[in-house]
Amino acid sequence: MDILEQFIRDIAYKFPKGYPDMKDKQDYLLFERELFKHNIDLREGTRSSNSRKAIDAIVNSKEGKAVGLTKMANDSRIGNINKIDKDKFIEILNSLFNSPKIKIYSPKEGPNLSSKYNMFEFDLEDEGQVQITLAGGANEGEKYEKNLLGKLQSAAGESLDSIEDYETKQIFSTLGIDPSQLTSKDIYFAGASDTSRQLSFDGPQDLGEKISDIVITTPNKTYYLSIKNVGGSAIYNGGNLPFIVFDKEGKVIFDKSKFNDNPLFADIFDTLNIDSQRIADGLNNYVNKTGVPNNWESIDGVDLSKVKKLLASSFGYGYWYVREKPGGKLFIYHVATAEDAYKMVGELRPDSVKVKYPGPTTKVLEVRIETDSEVLEGGKTTPLVYQIVARNASGKLLPLRMNIRTNK
Repeated sequence: MDILEQFIRDIAYKFPKGYPDMKDKQDYLLFERELFKHNIDLREGTRSSNSRKAIDAIVNSKEGKAVGLTKMANDSRIGNINKIDKDKFIEILNSLFNSPKIKIYSPKEGPNLSSKYNMFEFDLEDEGQVQITLAGGANEGEKYEKNLLGKLQSAAGESLDSIEDYETKQIFSTLGIDPSQLTSKDIYFAGASDTSRQLSFDGPQDLGEKISDIVITTPNKTYYLSIKNVGGSAIYNGGNLPFIVFDKEGKVIFDKSKFNDNPLFADIFDTLNIDSQRIADGLNNYVNKTGVPNNWESIDGVDLSKVKKLLASSFGYGYWYVREKPGGKLFIYHVATAEDAYKMVGELRPDSVKVKYPGPTTKVLEVRIETDSEVLEGGKTTPLVYQIVARNASGKLLPLRMNIRTNK
């Protein structure tokens, strides 16, 4: 709650309606006097004011117009008629506000009063906090999570044998939970709303509570479930590359002085032997439509054990991994320990890491890391592909934003 909200609550008793009615002359004058007495200036600096500024910037931007974002009567909400998902909205926020640290509040979580939509909270430089509700836009993954939650809650109180839905029955059976001992309140949506998770070359950490989508509580234990629908793939949405920038003439350059501004990205580039100068050269070739298109090429000399630690950190441990499979079945795996996270990743080979640089036909840097995982196919060794991608998703050339996704 910001200062203005607390102030209004404190003085509410002074107004006949329990709040200051700005259309009522007496209420307005009383409210103005109370503001003066408490030395509060409504013109700038409040969360509401900051949010309105941010919303104006978003809906009037090229990026916002391209996806149909609009202003609403509620000045803390953005209309989302084309139902873009939260990842796309985050991309827009990052491109407009220089990669702010964003926290997402699920419906009815924390300050979010909406029972349906996510709230996005971040800070504007030199001004203060912003809270924006994206009114719509649940992607297919979120819809699947909510649908699965509803089925689990509906089954609470029933015996396992009486449950007809296969997915619901499979979850309770695999986790060893007796649904007859539960109520619907014991099963709730967590939303995996914390976007601050970082990858690490130190290996996997206990992330169960942090990344769970659905939580089931029993008298003796709490179960954290990370839910993926059949198309889910994103495992990390990072920030912008600080060292690939424009010079004064508008040419893309590799600024070595900024290479260590983001230590994680610098470590990833060093470990994977990514040539930053080739990225800059490739982007210039894209603009000028010159040069030869780049093909996939193997990267030699990569420390595969270090890469495996990085990938395992994207999984973490301390939760149940639940993935929708074709045919209405689920893949369920208990990522209980760090060792389980390493098993999820699988084994890397000397030729596991490949790269394709930007060039005349593409402005994307992409790294592919292929592993052999026995876990994700239940004992059958199959390729698991990670993609580390640096691109600008808003139609611009820069900044490049790093994301990591997988095919499982």
